[in-house]
Amino acid sequence: MTDKDMSSACMSSNYFKPDGEYEKTKRNLEDIIFGIRQEYGGDIVYDTFRFNAFLMDYAPGMVRERKLIINALKEGILTQFRRGIDENEPIGEIMQRCKALLVSEMFITEEAAQYVVDVIAESMIPDISTYEKSSVGTLGEKQLIKGERTFDALVRKSDLYAYSSIGYKAFAFNRQLTEIDIPQNIKRIYPKAFKGCRALKTVRITRGTEEIGRNIFDGCTDLENIIIESNPYYTADNGFFIDKKNRVLMRYIYSKKRNISVVDGIKTIGRRSFDFCEAENVRISGSVEKIEEDAFCHTMNLKRIIADENNAFFRSFDGVLYSRDGKELLRYPQGKQDAACCLEYGTVKIGKKSFRDVMYLTSVTFTDTLMEIGESAFENCIGLESIILPKSVKLIGERAFRHCENVASVILPQGIVRIGDCAFQGCRNLRSISVPKSVREIGNMAFIGCTSLKKAVIQENVSFIGDGAFIGCPDIEVAVKNNEYAVMYCKAHRIKYTAI
Repeated sequence: MTDKDMSSACMSSNYFKPDGEYEKTKRNLEDIIFGIRQEYGGDIVYDTFRFNAFLMDYAPGMVRERKLIINALKEGILTQFRRGIDENEPIGEIMQRCKALLVSEMFITEEAAQYVVDVIAESMIPDISTYEKSSVGTLGEKQLIKGERTFDALVRKSDLYAYSSIGYKAFAFNRQLTEIDIPQNIKRIYPKAFKGCRALKTVRITRGTEEIGRNIFDGCTDLENIIIESNPYYTADNGFFIDKKNRVLMRYIYSKKRNISVVDGIKTIGRRSFDFCEAENVRISGSVEKIEEDAFCHTMNLKRIIADENNAFFRSFDGVLYSRDGKELLRYPQGKQDAACCLEYGTVKIGKKSFRDVMYLTSVTFTDTLMEIGESAFENCIGLESIILPKSVKLIGERAFRHCENVASVILPQGIVRIGDCAFQGCRNLRSISVPKSVREIGNMAFIGCTSLKKAVIQENVSFIGDGAFIGCPDIEVAVKNNEYAVMYCKAHRIKYTAI
């Protein structure tokens, strides 16, 4: 099994249980979504942040299903449904096309993709024709769809006069496109419209564009210039591409600049705002209230993140970004060259992806106030050699130490109750693991690809071991203490075991 296969399996395995649970969870989620839309309006599904928050409140026990739906919405799946409806395609054909899209874009199983399209078709699509306006389209608009036509490296205004919007991923991964001049008749540009256009250098936007989707320039590594003509909704100022209405930094384009200060007035630093930026220092102004996930993705030279001392939401310790109260570590700069890191005392949580892709770190000293390690917190920290967690830690999130390939030893504390899915996937030098007595669940693919793992101790309280927990561990032997469930698991998966 390749790393990609393992990753796909990790993200999609065991979403549904047998004996009718698929239909049961699907019907429950459809009813919940219908109720949310009835109460808060049909367009709530297009505001994925709010919609996700409502699902967390109304469906607290459906974490995996919720993530599937939200990620599919972020991928623009409703755009695809709408396109099919506008073109009078049979609903079955629309659903099959959307299912194939989700499998290829999200790396999920066909079963998971089928679940998503079933839920959307039942709970969101029947009244789609009543929507007058949304962030993913307006009925009757002439939208440029991906693959509809080809363009030269330079796209002129006249090339786009026939359209009123640029669709989801319309130019995505066009390796030839270097410059585009967007005319006034283009009212909307959908999410990820120019994703992966690595040669794109210059974009001109007129005052006519009213709505620009998030992350339209993901992966545009050579983007140098965004020119916006007196637009009431968007501006480009000194390298900052800004949604003026919501005060969101959507993209910083002066990628070669070493020192960056976020302009005052920005409230939100958007996802992948500094994608592939070569900055070494980023200063966050006092106006910033929110920093979205992956805002500092692929900033491999970044050594310091400095929050303004008057910022009410963030603070910095030695160039590391924390929440204002110091309880959550939010981002450790990827280019920080210290071999060791000591968490500030009082840190309760290491946030999602906070150390992801940090290359130089070999050791972390955790405080005894730490309770939670978030999803993908240390993913791809290839220099990390050992992990010794304090007894205060209760939860290790999904993919927390995934692909920390040089980690040779892990000491887990008494008190931890769950090891998340793919938590130690690909830790190729890990030789042994002792699961504390307090642990009740070992997640799906938790130790997949730990090729050097020879011994795992599982004690009596473990009542769930996920699918493929020890796939790719050819020499593994599990020592089981007073746990018939663990014995049955080993037998069912042909894993060598001994009773202790």
